[in-house]
Amino acid sequence: MNAYDWNEDEFDEVPFNYKAVKSLAVDSDGMLWAMTLHCFTGEGNIVIIKDALASDFMEWRDGELIQNVFPQLSADQREMLMTGIPPEEQEEMMNEFCDS
Repeated sequence: MNAYDWNEDEFDEVPFNYKAVKSLAVDSDGMLWAMTLHCFTGEGNIVIIKDALASDFMEWRDGELIQNVFPQLSADQREMLMTGIPPEEQEEMMNEFCDS
């Protein structure tokens, strides 16, 4: 997990299994939290999404491009939803790939 605390008592959690996203939750402030699993290590991470609905995830799952559904997210955040790989590790991987 990243720096955010995932206290199950504070969320309404819904399973969602698409790409790296394994569940969705909404906190008391209405923020959507997506729990992701790293595609290589299985490590869990959280992406917090402002101004999004669970139905946006259904739209993405049904074929809409992720950048169209979640334009408010950075490319790194969208990649994390697809692969579960955190931004700092994405950068390391790219550096290794480009240097070889």
